[in-house]
Amino acid sequence: MSSFFSFGAMYSAVATQIFGDPLEAGKVMGLAPFGRSTYEPNAFFFPSGREFVFRDEVTQAFRHPERWPNRQDDYKNLAASVQAALGDAVLDLATRLQKLTGSTRFCYAGGVALNCTINEALHGSRQFSEIFIPPAAEDSGVAIGAAYFGLWELTGEKAETPRLSSDTTGKRYSHNLLSQLASPQIFNVVIKPNRSDTLQEAAERLATGQVCGWLEGGSEFGPRSLGKRSIFADPRGPSMKAKLNTLKGREAFRPLAPIVLLEKASEWFEAEPPLSSPFMLRNWRVKPEAVRTIPAVVHVDNTARVQTVSRLDSPVVWDLLTRFESLTGIPLLVNTSFNIAGEPIVEDPEDAIWSFLGLHLDFLVIEGAIVTRSGTETSILDTIPSLTRINVLSIARGENGYHLVETMPNSASGIGGQSSLCRLSDHQMEILRLIDGKMDGWALLETIRTNSKRMNSELLEKAIVLLRRQRLISLDVASFSVNEAKDTPAETSLNRPYTDAEQ
Repeated sequence: MSSFFSFGAMYSAVATQIFGDPLEAGKVMGLAPFGRSTYEPNAFFFPSGREFVFRDEVTQAFRHPERWPNRQDDYKNLAASVQAALGDAVLDLATRLQKLTGSTRFCYAGGVALNCTINEALHGSRQFSEIFIPPAAEDSGVAIGAAYFGLWELTGEKAETPRLSSDTTGKRYSHNLLSQLASPQIFNVVIKPNRSDTLQEAAERLATGQVCGWLEGGSEFGPRSLGKRSIFADPRGPSMKAKLNTLKGREAFRPLAPIVLLEKASEWFEAEPPLSSPFMLRNWRVKPEAVRTIPAVVHVDNTARVQTVSRLDSPVVWDLLTRFESLTGIPLLVNTSFNIAGEPIVEDPEDAIWSFLGLHLDFLVIEGAIVTRSGTETSILDTIPSLTRINVLSIARGENGYHLVETMPNSASGIGGQSSLCRLSDHQMEILRLIDGKMDGWALLETIRTNSKRMNSELLEKAIVLLRRQRLISLDVASFSVNEAKDTPAETSLNRPYTDAEQ
């Protein structure tokens, strides 16, 4: 475990030690309630005057390379310990800031500000009459704050803008694009156009336990799906959490969030007022009488990371929740990001349809149109994957067995842009090396099975969807209808050994 010299780096060091990735702080937050704090905050840092001094007591205790799911008890306790230490630090800093300024209004951003448990502790401290955390609370949120401050410093003017209450800054997509994708030569799916009964049908399907992909309006700015690029499900099923985590390839301990009508939130959750959480950045206690009713969204400590929905800010999702409540008596749904674990959240309708197929969701709603599988569509493995026209700049082996593939579009692709870095697992890299532009997914599966008995059709489908989302491969989607191999050779060869430096 590496040393650290800031509170964000402290949490990232623990994420790296447990999960092999400094960006997996969200997993640490989800794991923390399963453990107990066995290291006091002063094992991580101690205050000295106006500074904090960071210590290596905890890092010295973790000098081994074992990662989750090994040493589960140790890692549950480590997660609980760093969560408690970070909470103490943020509350200490907030108290100092309040004393320095006398202000009762508080705003902050940065990776730490995504920690909804700590955010709730700030509300619970009652030091501030108003707390605001932007939806893009990570580094992009810091950049926005810096830009506002720079404007003030340079011009003497403060931007007078209303308090942000929605997070839909992304591009909207036309129905024309959706109708083009409806062609059976592209996807063998059935697309029912936008009709007046779409939301009622969606609510009825959800009430029967079906799982829905959802794309509506501009995408969210920030690392939360807030009802624009979401997967929705019924929160009443005791097995729904396990089902969704399995579909997405997530660890079983990771919680799912509820999306609830703002006006009904107080009937289901307890928290310091105001009971408003439009950006899913607060952690509320589920009322005891509700715990058994909505088990899919209740974490092990009987809390939930809640998103509230108002009719003004999100009228379509508000209407869906209202209709679901009229059918079930429950004014909330499970809301999780529309993606497979490790891939970006979907952006456009094409992304949504591929992820809908790869995740095996029951149905998909895109701008009021309902998408279902057609009777003739069978599997993504009916397609023929080919390597895209990319230049592989380097392949390096990262920590925890991952392969870091840096790519650059070449001139023949007609795509400009800068290099990008993809992180692939051993089996994803194996799949990439075997793709030749001739084998369909089923032939690829048989080839892989000669070396890996653990590979199955579902795992391969998810891997193919992920590689396509990362633009490392393209798919001959016409092979859904015509199963003919192409003679075009692969554009890029990845079948080369690592160099010494890359090893």
